Amino acid sequence: MAQEPSSPRPAAWTATIWPLVTGLAVGFLVGRETAGHGSGSGATADVAADKAGDAVPAATKLPAKIFKSESEFPAGWTKEADLSGVTTVSFAGLTPQQKVTALQALNERDCECGCGMGKIAGCLKKDPNCPRSPNLAKLAIDMSKQGKGMGEILAAIDAQQKPTGAPSPGAAAPAGGSKKVTPFAHDLRRGAKATKVTIVEFSDFQCPFCKRSEPTVRGVLDKYGKDVALVWMNQPLPFHDHAMDAASAFQAAARQGPDKAWKLHDKM
Repeated sequence: MAQEPSSPRPAAWTATIWPLVTGLAVGFLVGRETAGHGSGSGATADVAADKAGDAVPAATKLPAKIFKSESEFPAGWTKEADLSGVTTVSFAGLTPQQKVTALQALNERDCECGCGMGKIAGCLKKDPNCPRSPNLAKLAIDMSKQGKGMGEILAAIDAQQKPTGAPSPGAAAPAGGSKKVTPFAHDLRRGAKATKVTIVEFSDFQCPFCKRSEPTVRGVLDKYGKDVALVWMNQPLPFHDHAMDAASAFQAAARQGPDKAWKLHDKM
């Protein structure tokens, strides 16, 4: 039997299918490389927030690891649940990764308010009346919500806590001249009335900066003895929730005698 001539269809089919297969393969590879890099999605914001950031000052100390969840936090770190009762901060509107980024930043840096409570997050939890930690927390939360990286957030916190330093050479000099301070009759004195120098101390029992000055004042009194006296004037600050109670207790003890008041002063 005569053999039928071969059909041209296989060659035509081959010429058609290979460009299609090649196009699909290229499309798959391009799609895989560009996946997750679009704009306007929550996932994209999480990726941005998870990066340490490149455009940060060289002196910024970056963490060794960027955490992806609170479960990775070291023991003792403050978490979102620990701040649930703090009314000065809110993590509403943040993605899960953005929350972790903000919390890590607040756990990485010490609070420089002078409270001695350690990290910003810890100060925020223990002292809701702190004048500094709520502002730093809001800064970290806002920047994380904007998709800023860990490095940028930490650099911004460092900048907020950087000492202002000495006044510029062109700054106006403070007004000169001395001013007389007249203590009230109920202000307690430690030392003789007739002394060469009388230190009048305006202070708050809950103020960490006032506490720092205590060893210096005590050292001056011990060194110069009868030549120096101290007059204590209560100045409880409104953002310290126990300052007024402490001042009232000090004055109540003073009515029982100076010795009892100064003993309470030393303990507080």
